[in-house]
Amino acid sequence: MKKFILFLIIITAGTAAVSSPLFAGPQFFEEREDFIAATGAEPAGEIPSFTNRSGTTPTRLGTLMVFRDTPELYHGGDRVEAHPGNEISFEGREHFRIAIDSVGSPVYSVGFSVVPIASRDPKEHSFKTSFDLTVIYTDGTHDSLRYAVRSTGTGFVGIWTDMPIKSVTVSEEMDNPVNEYFFDFMTGNASASFSAVPEPMSIILIGIGILGVLHKFVLEQ
Repeated sequence: MKKFILFLIIITAGTAAVSSPLFAGPQFFEEREDFIAATGAEPAGEIPSFTNRSGTTPTRLGTLMVFRDTPELYHGGDRVEAHPGNEISFEGREHFRIAIDSVGSPVYSVGFSVVPIASRDPKEHSFKTSFDLTVIYTDGTHDSLRYAVRSTGTGFVGIWTDMPIKSVTVSEEMDNPVNEYFFDFMTGNASASFSAVPEPMSIILIGIGILGVLHKFVLEQ
């Protein structure tokens, strides 16, 4: 009986260790409404109008700063008819960084909208492109993921983590003839919460183990 009780204690401790990771990685959102509902994120700030700004010169949007690591120019202005307000666009390959102001409350969620606009030929709308997203945390660690931009309409990208974010780098996988315009930048200060639920296979293995021990215990009695 004592061995059986000890076994149950070990199983319980193991289950807690498996189901309660210290960090579960970022949650990714493709719908703006779902992102806001989950994170409570709010607009970071309005995009100003500007042209021919050097990529290394940051543009401040509230608690965010948007800029490039290279000197290629980028612009801010109202170039998308379907969207009221300004957007940010980049010359050449779309590559930029969203940096979080170190002063203020920690930021755990970052989101933005993106829309592709064909620059020369309407057929270019069918040209799909992917972006690599790198999330840098305040402790120096990072996570990476890839997402595909909708060929038509407005897309959304949202990230929610349980670690404070330092910056997010957005980099187009390859050059293409379609320009992407970025707007509706958002941030949130609520940390992500992850449910401590074991994986299905872990539950099955634990259940088999318990049944085996119970069977042996009954036979010994």
